[in-house]
Amino acid sequence: MPPLPALPPVPLKYALPALGTLFTYLNARWSMFYDYQLIKSLVTINIKLKLAERADRLNLFYVLEKHALAPKSANRPFIVYNGQTWTYKETYDTVLRYGQYFKQTYGIKPKEIVALDFMNSATFIFIWLGLSSIGAVPAFINYNLSGKPLSHCVKVSTARLVVADEEIRGNFTQEQLAEFASPDFRGGKGPVDVVFITPDVENQILQAPAIREDDSVRGNAAMREMAVLIYTSGTTGYPKPAVVSLSKCWSGAIFMDGFLGLKTDDRVYTCMPLYHATGAVLGFCAVLFKGATIVVGHKFSAKNFWNDARDGDSTII
Repeated sequence: MPPLPALPPVPLKYALPALGTLFTYLNARWSMFYDYQLIKSLVTINIKLKLAERADRLNLFYVLEKHALAPKSANRPFIVYNGQTWTYKETYDTVLRYGQYFKQTYGIKPKEIVALDFMNSATFIFIWLGLSSIGAVPAFINYNLSGKPLSHCVKVSTARLVVADEEIRGNFTQEQLAEFASPDFRGGKGPVDVVFITPDVENQILQAPAIREDDSVRGNAAMREMAVLIYTSGTTGYPKPAVVSLSKCWSGAIFMDGFLGLKTDDRVYTCMPLYHATGAVLGFCAVLFKGATIVVGHKFSAKNFWNDARDGDSTII
């Protein structure tokens, strides 16, 4: 049998569209683009985590500090809430003051857990990162809880201080406060203090010096260490504590950055509760790591949702 004749070369103007069509078909058939994005995100996560661990910069405070001290991003809007805006530098200075307040007033130490019972607000973020700035760890309490579920969440957190939103003071009855004040509440380790962040307390905090603690208070952090303590919904009993490690914060934030294609000029609106991992890690942390802007909704409202998003000039919801 004579050999088959060689195929003539395909002109480039035909080859490229054909290859494009083939790739489009394969992508539609096998979702190759999403596989690529996933692999790219996993590689990026692994590299950034290793570099941060090697530099001893896993604490979320360092992510804020990087943006706040960089000339290109220092004056970029970071938090938008209730008609007010805080730049990265303004947030950084405020966070340092909150950290000093908790250290000087309540003697909070590195690795210590502090319960945070707060509705969505800029103050929630200041407290969270303020605790991180002094090496402490927040336990995010569902602000809808009261009575025994609230007592349970505080007790299992091991916190000796609850930082509460003045707006939910009604959840803390006199009986509840008396229970927290009992020397036996923490199994013989003493009572639990409760501080409500009133306007007067907030003014006191903002008068505190913006002192940056030495790196040693945040140092030697491992990926598996607790970044925040969250809780399950409690549908089958009392809410159960769950550790969100530093690696999970980094992984979730970097993954969402890649998935959403975040840009530094994006303004991300969220009314998802910040005590929830979705709002805290996949929402807030993703914005923090990118150096973008978070537009914080106080709580979900079907009536005001679109108005809030529009008023914040949001580009992503």
